[in-house]
Amino acid sequence: MERFLQRLKDEGYSENTIKTYRRVIGYFQKFLEFYGFSEENFDQDKLQSFLSTRYRTERSFRTAVSAIQRFLKFQDVRVDLKIEFPLSGEFKEFREIREETINSIENEVNALRSDELKLSLFLIIHLGLAPSEISLLKVSSYGSFLGVP
Repeated sequence: MERFLQRLKDEGYSENTIKTYRRVIGYFQKFLEFYGFSEENFDQDKLQSFLSTRYRTERSFRTAVSAIQRFLKFQDVRVDLKIEFPLSGEFKEFREIREETINSIENEVNALRSDELKLSLFLIIHLGLAPSEISLLKVSSYGSFLGVP
C-alpha cells in the first residue's frame, strides 16, 4: 500500500486525497482479511455491503470505489467493479416538523406584504419545493382577441 500511496504523491495528489485513499485501502484490506478473500478473487456484493456501512453519501461511496479500483489497477489486478451506488446520498436524516411549528411559520408568512413571496414560501413549506424549482414554474395568462379566447 505504501508504494501505491507514494506513487499518488509523486503524481501530485493532495495530502487529503492520499489520507482518504490510505483509509479506504485500509478498509478494503480489512474486508479481504475478514472474509478470507484475495485481491484477485472477492465477492463484489459483499464489498458493496461492507462499504455501505462506512460511506453514507453517494459521493463518498464513489470515492471509495474509485480508490479501490485504482489500487487494484496498481497491483495489476484487472477487476471491473460493478457496484451500485446508494441513492439516498442527499438525505441523512428526516425529522418531522410539529404542527405548532408549521402554524408559527404560516403566521409569519401571512404577515408578509408580497403575494409572490407568500406563495413561494407556501410552496416551500407545504410541497417541499426548492427555491430553484419555484423559479422554474411558469405562470400563464389567458386573454381573448376579438372575443376568441
